[in-house]
Amino acid sequence: MKKLTIAVLALLLTGFMSCKKDDVVDSNAPCNLASTNVPDELVGSWVNGYTSFTNIIDAYDGRILGTTWKSGRYLHMETNGKNAVLYVMGGSQFSEFATKAEGTVSINEAAGTLSFNVCRAHYRAWSNGAKTVDRDASTNEVEDLTEKLRFFYSFEFSGGTNWFQLRFDPNGSPTSFRKVD
Repeated sequence: MKKLTIAVLALLLTGFMSCKKDDVVDSNAPCNLASTNVPDELVGSWVNGYTSFTNIIDAYDGRILGTTWKSGRYLHMETNGKNAVLYVMGGSQFSEFATKAEGTVSINEAAGTLSFNVCRAHYRAWSNGAKTVDRDASTNEVEDLTEKLRFFYSFEFSGGTNWFQLRFDPNGSPTSFRKVD
C-alpha cells in the first residue's frame, strides 16, 4: 500500500509539473479595452478602508500583537475612462495581501453601472513578514477579474461627505468610497 501511495503521488506530481504554465499578461502592452467617458462627479481617486479595533493580546505576557484584520481599496478613474487603477489590500496580524489591477472603465449612467475592464494585474502577499507571492496575473486571472468587477453605483450624502457607493447587486449592501482629490 505504501508503494502504491508513493507511485500515485509521483504520478500526480509529474502531471502537475509538466502542465503548461498559464500565459502571463505583458505588463508593458498598451491597454486598448473598451472605455467610456467618466461623469465629472466620478473622476478622480476614491478610497475605502476598514480596521477591526479588536486587539489580539498574548495571554502569556500581555503584549498586544495587533488587530485582527484590516482592509483597504483605492480606485482611480480619469475623464476618458482610460488608465484606471484599482488596489485591494488586506491583512491580519500574520499575513497581508495586495492586488493592483490596471485597465479601463465603462460607465452606463442610465443603468447606474460601472465595469472595470482589467488589462493587467499584479499579486503580492506576505506571511509573518516574508513575501510569499509576487507575480503578474495570468490571462485567465485577468479575464476572471474583469468578469467579477461589474458594479452598480450610486451616491449618498451623509455626515457632510458625498459617498460613492458600489454594489454587486442593485439592492445589496454598498461599499462606500470617499474622494481624496
